[in-house]
Amino acid sequence: TATATYALTQADIDAGVVNNTATVDGTDPNGDPVTDSDPHEEPVPQVNTVDLDKLGTLDLGADGIANPGDVITYTLTVENTGNTTLTNVALSDPLPGIVIGPLSDLGGDGADVLAAGAVETATATYALTQADIDAGVVDNTATVDGEGPQGQPVTDSDPHSEPMPQVNTVALDKVGTLDLGADGIANPGDVITYTLTVENTGNT
Repeated sequence: TATATYALTQADIDAGVVNNTATVDGTDPNGDPVTDSDPHEEPVPQVNTVDLDKLGTLDLGADGIANPGDVITYTLTVENTGNTTLTNVALSDPLPGIVIGPLSDLGGDGADVLAAGAVETATATYALTQADIDAGVVDNTATVDGEGPQGQPVTDSDPHSEPMPQVNTVALDKVGTLDLGADGIANPGDVITYTLTVENTGNT
């Protein structure tokens, strides 16, 4: 008997199997060759998984209150938590108006390829609407999708709720003017005219 060892490569894991054939050769007493071969197929367990982590930061601007157009910046962190190479990796988010940038290409193997154990990031931006401020929160869910080496689908999602600081205030300014009439003195029936100015001083 003899033993042999072989160290797996990433290509073997991505293939999901190691195929090889050993051969024995010799000669019989008459000098004639004798030989036999035996193939072996060793399945390699694949783990095709991905993880998405999403964080959001709201920039309130110089005035410190939420206004339409203020921007939420999201940081999207994608990790290949399996042992295979993932391809066609892409981020999506159904929030209307969100703009998602490309994943970083830290491995130099393409922005849509994620090596086993690799971590890449992307940023996304979203401009607030008045409806968001009135709702008091922006809820959305980002999703990462990709494929394992044999086209196996992999996916993960991460929701995020960004609270909207609401300012619910109103101001009333009232000015009155008395019309004294032609005689210039106050008499019953002379009229005071008021001007009432109402301003929404909040952001809702």
